[in-house]
Amino acid sequence: MLLQSKEIGSPSIKVNKIDIPGADGDLDMTDYFGGAKYDNVKHKFEFATLATRTEHLTLYSTIKNAIHGKKGRIILDGDPSFFYLGRCSVSAFTNDKGAGYVTIECDCEPYKYKTAKTVVTQAVDGTETITLTNGRKRAVPTVTIETESSLRIVYGDNFIWDLGSGSFTLPELELTEGENTVTVTGTGSIAFEWQEGNL
Repeated sequence: MLLQSKEIGSPSIKVNKIDIPGADGDLDMTDYFGGAKYDNVKHKFEFATLATRTEHLTLYSTIKNAIHGKKGRIILDGDPSFFYLGRCSVSAFTNDKGAGYVTIECDCEPYKYKTAKTVVTQAVDGTETITLTNGRKRAVPTVTIETESSLRIVYGDNFIWDLGSGSFTLPELELTEGENTVTVTGTGSIAFEWQEGNL
């Protein structure tokens, strides 16, 4: 199959507005829960084949068996560091002047994800300030600690944890877009691992 064209969509914004009687305009609550949220996005890929006419229907069946209705990763040659995650649908097969054509549409999550999770590891002896740089999608990292005592983790003005060795998910340690600063005190090592996502 030869990729003839592709259409990479942009997710629509879930706008949340409230009409206030007696007031001008609307109250925009879109950012109330930590920023705009998005609907799923559709991506479209058109393929052609130069297989012989006798092979067209067999090839079409093979394509449908492989991906029609299935959910998986979609990685584009021009953007190999990211993948889209979605469910694929195969269109009807068309034949024109000996060439066969198939369109594949994918209903995907609004973000594209890095193919490799982001990992930041830091040895700690005293107090270390660690910067965690995140993409557009908010993420909560898995925190893995190796220490003989405990490490104190401080995030923002309100969140403090004293943790021994092990792996932890701390819901309050939510990374926003850009640089996020975490202060760690003690002796040992700490690693943060999370899945980055961008639009």
